[in-house]
Amino acid sequence: AVVSTQSTGSALPQISRFDVPPEPAEGGARIAVKMPDGTRLCRRFTEDTSVGSVREWITSHLATGSDHTTGVTSPNFVLKTAEPPCAELDNENLTLLSLGMTSDTLLIAEMV
Repeated sequence: AVVSTQSTGSALPQISRFDVPPEPAEGGARIAVKMPDGTRLCRRFTEDTSVGSVREWITSHLATGSDHTTGVTSPNFVLKTAEPPCAELDNENLTLLSLGMTSDTLLIAEMV
């Protein structure tokens, strides 16, 4: 299942130092994230988006139950690349461009 993340106009409170940028109308990097429950989130980001902003986007879905998870208010997860060798994306300041994520990319979110 793919969860659509089109903007609804509602603003979630930002608890992180990273903001989730608006989704570009066209172009950018298409990021798909395999969530802990097996669903996938998909949306486009500009190539200068940081890993921290992608994590914040995922966190907002976990916290609001958008991935069908209930009761998760402070999700603790690791974000990994899906391509072998799988690498943990632990430097939140790196951009998608600096990581070579300029087109379709699959990431994995694992609860810890």
